[in-house]
Amino acid sequence: MAGCSGIGGRIKSEWVAGYFRNQWPDDPGIRSLRRAAIPATDRAVSSDVLDGIPEHYYFVPDLHDRRISTLTLRALRHVDIPAEIAAQFSRYGRYLDRLQAIPGVAPLFPDLLPGSVPMGMPVLVAAAQRNGLAEALQAEGIEATPWWRGQHRRLDYTGQAGALDLKARVLFLPTHQGVRPDEVDHIAALLHALLFRG
Repeated sequence: MAGCSGIGGRIKSEWVAGYFRNQWPDDPGIRSLRRAAIPATDRAVSSDVLDGIPEHYYFVPDLHDRRISTLTLRALRHVDIPAEIAAQFSRYGRYLDRLQAIPGVAPLFPDLLPGSVPMGMPVLVAAAQRNGLAEALQAEGIEATPWWRGQHRRLDYTGQAGALDLKARVLFLPTHQGVRPDEVDHIAALLHALLFRG
């Protein structure tokens, strides 16, 4: 979908960063954050161990005790929080309606608890299809994520079959403020087409 604002996360982030750099070149909130390397002792995962999570999922120690950035504070001053919460619920509800028509796709949270605000739309799909679906959606410019992918190298997953099942099956669809209602429809239709093509 040309111009779909739920797409191109990396390109969009770079555009936003560039915009703020041009507007406020001396703003300390613009600086890029460094990623801390995983200690060598934690990198080695034998072939009989479950796949490790992507390196960028690990907490960045450099972020510890950092305050909210000036960039974020400036952005928040211009956000109508109640309106954004209502819009998030609206997008989430639209996904719920559209996903009902797709066999093999189920919302992880069909009912949201009072006071909760969805960060996105997590759906359950077959483990064998999840990563491929995420990649196919990303190829179409959709910010879909194979959520909670892989296993933390420092955790013991013995007896955690439920957690491992979720880690293998959750596909995360975008609901951020850039996603228009018609784009929710487009994403749901594309997901259906990917599952049942051919």
